[in-house]
Amino acid sequence: MPSEVMHDSPLEFMQEAANSGKCVAQSVIPNDDGTYWVACSCDQWEFEAPSREEGLDAARRHTGHLN
Repeated sequence: MPSEVMHDSPLEFMQEAANSGKCVAQSVIPNDDGTYWVACSCDQWEFEAPSREEGLDAARRHTGHLN
């Protein structure tokens, strides 16, 4: 079985992520003005992106998953 299989329910995963203080989950949420609010479960990083793609790239850079 691949290691990326989620064994917890989505609610359990989000509760763990919210309380972990680590970079285990990032969100890209649309704003009413067409921008996107990007944040990390580490509570040390938030960003307003002009597009969804730029928000995803910023989250990847934050976690070190974009070269």
